[in-house]
Amino acid sequence: MSCLTVSLYVCSEFLDTFDTIDKDGTVTPAEFIKYYANVSASIEEDDYFELMIRNAWHISGGEGWCANSTCRRVLVTHLDSHQSIQEIKNDLGLKDDDFEGMMKNLEKQGVKDIAQIELASGHKYVVGKGAMTGVAAVFAPQTTAPAATTAASADAGAVKDGKFDPRPSAAATTQFRGRRAPGGQSTISFG
Repeated sequence: MSCLTVSLYVCSEFLDTFDTIDKDGTVTPAEFIKYYANVSASIEEDDYFELMIRNAWHISGGEGWCANSTCRRVLVTHLDSHQSIQEIKNDLGLKDDDFEGMMKNLEKQGVKDIAQIELASGHKYVVGKGAMTGVAAVFAPQTTAPAATTAASADAGAVKDGKFDPRPSAAATTQFRGRRAPGGQSTISFG
């Protein structure tokens, strides 16, 4: 089965979830609302429903525990050297290495005096230089075969076909197998 066939199948299955009235391949606002009306019936708290919708569709806003927690947040160093954490709104589909897309979104939000963007992973984009730095500068496009990777860059991800893959290498993931992530007990409770 080709990747295109699988992609079309997945897309069709996804649309079928919402396309419940006309079954015409188009999801209307009425179908979308009907779907989420059914979902909301199984969720006891309105606040939790709001959080679920905001996080699923990367909708900014919300107050208290309803506040969106899935939109990307970056550390911005401004031209005057002060730093601020900025939420990148409308980030659905924005890739980890799309610093230009992040810049455009931040500028639309009114953040214009940007000298550098830093991700939680430590990777940085220096504005004006187009240079990407961080753990072994793994975001920088490579036109030649990469040199031997260092342990730090292997743990951070890899560049493949000029694109950064943020997933850790197999060697990096084995150190956490069978162990809880740093921080101790889970905050999830069932019952």
